[in-house]
Parts: sequence; C-alpha cells; structure tokens
Amino acid sequence: MPKLSDTTRETLDELSRFVARQEVVDALEKAGQDKQILKQAKADPKGYLRSEGLILPPGADAKILQQSAAVSAQKASGKITVSITVCRKVGKATVCATISITVVVAA
Repeated sequence: MPKLSDTTRETLDELSRFVARQEVVDALEKAGQDKQILKQAKADPKGYLRSEGLILPPGADAKILQQSAAVSAQKASGKITVSITVCRKVGKATVCATISITVVVAA
C-alpha cells in the first residue's frame, strides 16, 4: 500500500472532521425526514449545506445521496439511509470522506 503524503493525510483529516460534525449529521437527518428537502439537498448539496449554515472546506465538493429506503406497513414507519461524500483533488488523487445515517420516518 502506498504511503500517503502529508498533504493527502491532512486533507483526509480535514474532510473527515467536516462530515463528522454534529451540524452535518443534523442536516442529513433533516433531509431524510422530508422528501422535498432531500430532493433539494441531492440537487444542490452546496446550496443545501449553505442554507443549514455549513460551508464546505476550501476546494471541496459534496454529493448527497439517498442510499436505500424500506417501509414497514405493520409499523407505519420506514427507514431511509442518507449519505454525504465530500471530496477534494490533491495532486493526481481525489480524497473523499463519507458519512451515512439511517433516519426513521413516518410512512
């Protein structure tokens, strides 16, 4: 396995700290609980994060995805997994950090 450069390691640490922030988790949870907000977040992740008071690290880009959905008819609820991936190009490499959360929503 190749050794990571200091710049790559620092970038990974910075992006990992960003996606692990409670405010990012809260924004994902909010999106997972409302279909319209989730649609907006997926279409314009930077805009959505900005509307939640979050600014991406310099040079970073983000993608918000709905990874899965399951609904239980018996419990009248469901689960949705929402993730955010934040990436930055470092030399020839692209460094990314991802966090996923599962949100229980009313069916």
